[in-house]
Amino acid sequence: MFPTFNDFIDAYPKYQKFSNSLIARDVYGFLSHINNIYRMITANNNGKNALYGVLNDLESRFGGKSDFDFLDGFVKQCVGTMIKFILLQFGYEKNIQKDMPRGSFIYFTSAMSYQKKHAGRFKLVQTLSIEPFVS
Repeated sequence: MFPTFNDFIDAYPKYQKFSNSLIARDVYGFLSHINNIYRMITANNNGKNALYGVLNDLESRFGGKSDFDFLDGFVKQCVGTMIKFILLQFGYEKNIQKDMPRGSFIYFTSAMSYQKKHAGRFKLVQTLSIEPFVS
């Protein structure tokens, strides 16, 4: 089973104060959704930082929330650590900090890029299908 928000808190007890935050839990759920994992890995593998792949949606969905405010540096660090924890499951380890394009995003100005170091505990399996067009 893929690690849960509680597993994240157990692995990084310094974020214990967010354990009862529904927004923090929802942010983790958003980041650990298979589509968003794919988007983070794709962005990372294309020379961007992992957060770049989901940042527009992350900021528009969760920006300005009072109990998990992206203006707080500790909260931004927690989001970065969530990404680190999630991508580690796929064998990615942090590499270097990269700046975001200027003026592109509201709350985040830089984030980590990752490098594939080992097989990890999980892998993404992409499935394609062709379906009839219904008008």
